[in-house]
Amino acid sequence: MADLSGLTLKQLDPVDWENYPVGGEPMGPPHDEGKYYGKYTKLASIKAKDGFLIMEVHGEIVDPDIGRETSIRDWLMTAPRDKGRRAGTSKAGDFLMACGSSDTPGTDQQEWADAVERALDVPFPFFLGWSAYDAEAEKEVARRMSDFPSDGNGGHLPYIEVTRPDNSTARISGRQRVAFYLKDDEG
Repeated sequence: MADLSGLTLKQLDPVDWENYPVGGEPMGPPHDEGKYYGKYTKLASIKAKDGFLIMEVHGEIVDPDIGRETSIRDWLMTAPRDKGRRAGTSKAGDFLMACGSSDTPGTDQQEWADAVERALDVPFPFFLGWSAYDAEAEKEVARRMSDFPSDGNGGHLPYIEVTRPDNSTARISGRQRVAFYLKDDEG
């Protein structure tokens, strides 16, 4: 038996074991890829990597389709991209622009964190994509909705099957992700 004698603990409320919820609400399949509106409600964590901020944000789709997954999350980085059409911009900056934020943080990383916090609960347009990550193999196995198998009705199954090195198969659930942020007149 675990020794709890050295801990300061609170008294728990009685548990209603007859009506105990198991697993909470079931998660529905991802929404189809396309333009949606979302809002972040929580700045879940802030880390630093190579001198730049990585801010994990959690939120939800505004007016989601019934029976579909509603949550979204992203990692907003202040590090500027070094290639592509958005070279020189950061994902944190893209998010602030999508929110219509009047904040224009400069070189101070605290200004960036404060601006992201002020933009919580502000709706923003984004392009939703699908992905699937195989935790056992530690790699992404799908990056877009078209990577998933057809459901036979013009849509896609919300999972992808992968073959393991021992020839067993595993079903990896698809997750919706913020592929990129949009200005309100885009998309």
